[in-house]
Amino acid sequence: MSRSLNYGNRLLLSLAAALLLLAGPASQAAGPRFDVFLGYNNLVPDQGWFPITCEVQNDGPGFNAIIEVSAGQIGGGQIRRVKVDLPTGTLKRVVIPVFTAARIWNIRLLDERGKVRAEQTGQSAKLTSHELPLVAGLCRTVQGLPSFPDLPMPAGYQNSSSYGAARLQAETFPDNPLAMESIDLLYLNSAKALDLKEPQVQALRAWLQNGGHLVVGVEQISDITGNRWLHDLMPCDLTETRTLDNHPQLDQWLRGPWTSARFQSPGAPSDPAEAARLAAMAPGRRVQSLPRPAMPMRGGLPPRPALEPAITSPASLPDDPQFETAPLPMLAGTLRDGAALIGEDPAPLAVTAERGRGRITVLTFSPEREPFVSWINRGWFWAKLAEIPLARLTSNENRVNMPRLGSDGIFGSMIDSKQVRKLPLPWLLALLVAYLAVIGPLDQYWLKKINRQMLTWVTFPLYVAAFSGLIYLIGFHLRAGELEWNELNVVDVLPDLQPDLPSAVLRGETYLSIYSPVNAHYQLGSVQPFATLRGEYGGNYGGGSENSGASIVQTGNWFDAEAFVPVWTSQLYVSDWMQRALPVPLTLSVTRQEGGWSATVENSTDRNLPQARLVLGQRLYNLGALPPHQSKTFTLNTADGAPLANFVNQYSQAFRNAVQTRRQNFGNNAVAISSVAEGAMAASFLAKMNVSEQGWQNFEVFRSLDLSRFVGADHAILLAWDPDHSPAAPLNRFTARRTHRDTLFRLVVPVK
Repeated sequence: MSRSLNYGNRLLLSLAAALLLLAGPASQAAGPRFDVFLGYNNLVPDQGWFPITCEVQNDGPGFNAIIEVSAGQIGGGQIRRVKVDLPTGTLKRVVIPVFTAARIWNIRLLDERGKVRAEQTGQSAKLTSHELPLVAGLCRTVQGLPSFPDLPMPAGYQNSSSYGAARLQAETFPDNPLAMESIDLLYLNSAKALDLKEPQVQALRAWLQNGGHLVVGVEQISDITGNRWLHDLMPCDLTETRTLDNHPQLDQWLRGPWTSARFQSPGAPSDPAEAARLAAMAPGRRVQSLPRPAMPMRGGLPPRPALEPAITSPASLPDDPQFETAPLPMLAGTLRDGAALIGEDPAPLAVTAERGRGRITVLTFSPEREPFVSWINRGWFWAKLAEIPLARLTSNENRVNMPRLGSDGIFGSMIDSKQVRKLPLPWLLALLVAYLAVIGPLDQYWLKKINRQMLTWVTFPLYVAAFSGLIYLIGFHLRAGELEWNELNVVDVLPDLQPDLPSAVLRGETYLSIYSPVNAHYQLGSVQPFATLRGEYGGNYGGGSENSGASIVQTGNWFDAEAFVPVWTSQLYVSDWMQRALPVPLTLSVTRQEGGWSATVENSTDRNLPQARLVLGQRLYNLGALPPHQSKTFTLNTADGAPLANFVNQYSQAFRNAVQTRRQNFGNNAVAISSVAEGAMAASFLAKMNVSEQGWQNFEVFRSLDLSRFVGADHAILLAWDPDHSPAAPLNRFTARRTHRDTLFRLVVPVK
């Protein structure tokens, strides 16, 4: 009996050992953990750059990995790859800037042999319209994330119309300013600001310089005094705590003029004063809150009943007397360069100031605490602060985007090779008629005349071969040429947020066109601190995609790429980049005076800028040439200059024709845009061309390109043309027989 037990024990031990041996290799063969985070908490824009964050943890043998990102669409578009070294026991996080090309994305982790070690395919993101602000929050609590009114969709629509904000985490916060550009408003809790690392802070500052709106909710004074970078950005100094027993200022501000000039739809009033006048119309009767039953107190306030008021204007928002009389802790201090946005000195509830092209707004109370989080109108507060057009919140109109023209085609038509000519349509019709006449009546006539009708089996292939050769010769004559590289740089000069620093950030878009006489792949590469590459964006007509087919290897925050160009065609690519400039190439100072302005422009470059124009108010002033290393002062009268609208509108139809015809194989070879310099200047105000009631004739407007929102009495816009030069290093890693580079500098400053 004992012998049989011993035998059974030995058998069990042998089986256990065998299982361990089998489990060991299996566990070692298990792939690394591979997590993917799309966009801003799965929220991505339908137009612009956004981040794809990949987190890889490798507990197995080390290997050299490649992260491959592709769009899950027909044609695939670009393929982006990032090389990552993964030693044993490492956790790495990689942020990849990606241009909107699809809703579905495929991300794979490959080893050096190309074997798939892990993958996340069919990742779906939620798209948000570029006609509405994209809001994100780095908040302390879940309930502290900005929220917005939830309005029903029109009858027949199945998708939810809820408009939300993306909650960000400090660990995955982008450290590349290009990956942040699609965010319009960023809410930052002062306590969470301490969690950001230096590269993330630099990305946030560059985003703010380039037009972002940073809203800081202050929890306590030590969050500011103990954080140098945030303290330097503040428009005020907070020194003491207070409690407001009643605070009607919030309600009064919310019911005031509702301006949203930055997100106006085509045909909407572009003048902020006019928009404010329309928003303040129809004062109506203020809708009273529903009666509240007696309930136990929760967090200082009773729970809210469901309330869905019919909002037709700011004046018709519901009253909330319980909120207005609830104690509100806040901070007070002194202003630096800011102005009170909500309330008045000495204790405003919100202070705002410009920072470069952007804006910082400081809430001197915590929007993540009571009583604010229980305020009935909290969603409308965030909607107004984010500048969501009131019409998009008070009606269901214009919620579906119409097809639009892509603005990239404007620049493509200006810089595409002029070696290529198109076959006029009448010539094509003449060739077709001649071909039909030859293979038909003419062939029958002369074969019948020589009584050799059976020879048609020989003559017909000869006709086909002859006409094919003729068509090839015509195509060769019209399209054959030399390898050509053309680029047009649109460069925004963004003065540093610290006035004592004599430097600036250059935010550039390089439109580059490659004409190839053969089917070939061409090597491109960038050495700027931050740079990306994309293909031509076709607008809504192209399904919101770009199908360049380029292969891009992202190395750090710059790239190497291989671009394919078919024979006898021009291929357009766009490189978005950022770099610091020292010294500042252009400076501008404008002071308002009686009857006009005094403007001082300094050209610090070593190049003569032959064309310079200044936009003030609604007028365009020609400044002439700006000599190198010189400063010039201009006295400009309001009666002088030309209406900006006239200058822009004279190019509107030419732009539409250029975009619609540049992809056509047949045409009249007319140059739609005669002046590249003036065309680039006019393209800086595309939103002013979108006035047609037929939406398909309007343009998809990149907010990074369009300066229309700065046109007015408060800002001056300098446009300076630098021909045959680029401030950025060349992107082409090949030698072209023909090369041309131009640059348009743009500088926006406040009017003193």
